[in-house]
Amino acid sequence: MGGVYAKVSAASRANPTNTALAAEVTTSFQGTTLRGLLLEAYGFSEFAMIAMWASVAAFALAVIMALLVAFGFWHARRTPVNAELGVHASHVVPVAA
Repeated sequence: MGGVYAKVSAASRANPTNTALAAEVTTSFQGTTLRGLLLEAYGFSEFAMIAMWASVAAFALAVIMALLVAFGFWHARRTPVNAELGVHASHVVPVAA
């Protein structure tokens, strides 16, 4: 006969004495279930792979941002007050040498 589970099951219920058809119902049910489980596992493995690469990118960008922050603090310590951007000369307090 062959076909999807619903079609094979309906044929088996119409003829309950046919053992070959009953075996085909079992095979079709198990095959359909296995197919669904394997497709779901594959789909979630694809989501996991995308999430893994996204996490690698996020951690790499976090390291880059940490370096930029560290360089910013280092630059702020080395830059004199009167050389800072946004500071007007009239508001600068002279620093004793």
